[in-house]
Amino acid sequence: MSDTSELPPSHALKQWVEAQKALDHAIQHYLATTIVLRSSLECGVNPIEAQSVRQTLAKTWPNDPPIPDKHSKLAQAQPHLNRIRNSLLLVNTLPLELFLKIFRFAAFNTFHAQYRTPIPFSYQEDDHRHLLVLAHVCSHWRIILLNTPSFWSYFRLEPRYSLEAEYERSKEYFSRARGVPQSLSIYDYPDHKCLYPRHYNLINNIIGARLDQLTQLALLNFQSIQLIARTMTFLLNNGKPGVLRTLVIQMGREILHHVPIYTGNATFVAILGPIRTLSLRGITFAWDSPVYWNLLVLRIGSIPEVIAPTIGEMLGILSGCPLLHTLRLYGMEIRPSHLATALKSVYLNELEHLDLGLLPSESMNLLLPRIFPQHKNLTLRLSFPTWEVHDFTIIYPFLARTNVTRLFIDQCEGSESGSVLSQCVSALPNLHTLILDLSLRPGDTFVSGLIDYDESTTRYLPRCPQLHTVYFVTGSVSTGTIQQMVETHPMIRKLRFLACHVEPFEDVLHDWLRPFVEDVKFDPRLDIAALFDWYHLMI
Repeated sequence: MSDTSELPPSHALKQWVEAQKALDHAIQHYLATTIVLRSSLECGVNPIEAQSVRQTLAKTWPNDPPIPDKHSKLAQAQPHLNRIRNSLLLVNTLPLELFLKIFRFAAFNTFHAQYRTPIPFSYQEDDHRHLLVLAHVCSHWRIILLNTPSFWSYFRLEPRYSLEAEYERSKEYFSRARGVPQSLSIYDYPDHKCLYPRHYNLINNIIGARLDQLTQLALLNFQSIQLIARTMTFLLNNGKPGVLRTLVIQMGREILHHVPIYTGNATFVAILGPIRTLSLRGITFAWDSPVYWNLLVLRIGSIPEVIAPTIGEMLGILSGCPLLHTLRLYGMEIRPSHLATALKSVYLNELEHLDLGLLPSESMNLLLPRIFPQHKNLTLRLSFPTWEVHDFTIIYPFLARTNVTRLFIDQCEGSESGSVLSQCVSALPNLHTLILDLSLRPGDTFVSGLIDYDESTTRYLPRCPQLHTVYFVTGSVSTGTIQQMVETHPMIRKLRFLACHVEPFEDVLHDWLRPFVEDVKFDPRLDIAALFDWYHLMI
């Protein structure tokens, strides 16, 4: 048959209709002659001739069966007919761009996938097997998915399943994602004891196939420093310089490595030097390593005290990252520097997201006076072990010289925390988003801190006149206090109560808020992943 792939659609349709009519006529004629043949063989009018015909059919039937089988032209045409039919369904007439968004939303439900953030989060998992389900709905969907490599470019190794099966699945994903940047994450399950030394080669094979395009690598919840070391050694010996852009190493919650990873050789710098996103938990590289240079995103936490950085080392890292836009330090100390030279302040012109979680007051007192974020819309998350008056003296000068527009106060504990909060927000006239984690405590004192009383006019005034979004998380608030906050902050248009009890009844508050606040939701559940990446999901 001649190649007709270049025919205009109207001409191709005309030829197909003509062929369909001819085929219908031929099938009808085939049916009629088949019936006549059967009747003539069974009627017994000419038994000798009938026997001769049966012998002829018996010889030819095995090699040339008259009944079309699965290899016939009709059977070959059926998949094409199915695709045409599926493409005519109303849902399949949607634009391709919309289809891709629907598929991505259906298959990837975590913030990491939806927002394409570089740091996967262990509290949420994408079940990429949803892709396989979507691919089997109809041939039209399958073709779209198979022809879109980005759907298959992220592979999460699940050691709780058979690693041999995971290896085969990884090969299938890789074959479908050729030519696009690859992202690989390996999550260890301590309860399942999934990763053993005998699995090193299999894991290395999964990594090795992707090395030329591997831009993101995440080793999550690892229980063994030996496995980390073996994996990193394989990467350094076989990786392609300049490819890897994101590295995540998160040790298990109770696993801390008390010796920094050595980074002195040239191969290490060539492979890991171009990294722009780095996340470390329970493990560090040497603090003077080039790995920390020119980062855009830096997250470090759960670092043992014996290898905690000095303030000089931390400022050296920050000064080496002039384009840094996200910084998170948590569960660690910053030690005093013993250098004789004076420490220089660091101006962070691009820093947009700053998260300081559970750093001791002494560490905050070393860091905050020496960093100067310049962004006009700084997002800040702060948590202290306790919020007391002496913490205010550390925080206030920093807040007064930065333009914080989004603030997350984490773990509001301490006898004076309400007073400290009110004084903090008084330094933030441009604050428009506030998230309060009440830590299972009553929150009325914190809410009252948003309101100022003018004795000369006997009026209540807003401390944050631009405030339009407020979240209350894990605690309790009273209806009267929320009403007063809304009345003094007329720009509030979004309120969220997440695992937060409203006294006496949330229905009463909801009814009262309806004329004043357009977006109000009460959710008894707490989305931990949303709290982790709050500036994407909660604003």
